[in-house]
Amino acid sequence: MRVQKRNDRNIRIKFVYAARVGLMSIITGALGGCGYLTAHVRGLTPLNQNEHGESTPVDVRFYQLRRSDHFRAATVEQLWLADGPTLATDLIGERVVATVYPGTVEQQPFDVALGHRAGDTEFIGVLLMCRHGDARDARVAIVRADDLDNRLLELSGCSIAVRDPEGGAVGSSRGAQPAGGHRSIADPSGANASSGKGASR
Repeated sequence: MRVQKRNDRNIRIKFVYAARVGLMSIITGALGGCGYLTAHVRGLTPLNQNEHGESTPVDVRFYQLRRSDHFRAATVEQLWLADGPTLATDLIGERVVATVYPGTVEQQPFDVALGHRAGDTEFIGVLLMCRHGDARDARVAIVRADDLDNRLLELSGCSIAVRDPEGGAVGSSRGAQPAGGHRSIADPSGANASSGKGASR
C-alpha cells in the first residue's frame, strides 16, 4: 500500500511538472513575435529644404500595422491630417514620431525605438513629414516588421529610400502615392504634432 501511494504521489508530481513546462512553452511561443522594434534611420543633405534651399530637420512618423492595405491606399494628405481614421483597424497602438537631422553618408544611422511589437504587427508604415513632395514623391514607405532590423531608412530631399545593411535599395517603399500625384501639404494647425512622442518642425 505504501509503495502504491508513493507511486501515485510521484505520478502527480510528474504531471504537475509537465503541465508547468507545457504552460511555459505556450507563453514563450505566444511572446516570440512580441520583441522590441527598432528602426535605423539616417538623414542626408539635402533634406526638407526651405525656401532658401537650406536643409532642415524633418519629423518622421512610424506606425505598427496589422495589414498594409489602408496605408498603401492612403494619400500623404490623408495620413498627415487623419491617420487614425484612415488606417482604421490596421493601426496598432499609437504612432511614434522622431526628428531626423540632415547629415552625410559617413555618419552612423541612429536608432528609433518603436516600442514592443504587438503580437499581430506585420508591417511598419513610415511617413516623412515633408510638406512638398519631390519628383519621386516617396514620402511613404512600408517595411515588413520581420525585416525592420535589417533595413536602413535613408531620408534625402523629400523621399525615403529603404536599403539593406550593405546600402543596396530594396523594394519596400510604397512608391508614388495614389490618385492626385504629389502635393504640397499646407501647414495644418497641430497636424505635425507628435502627441508628446516627437518634435514638431
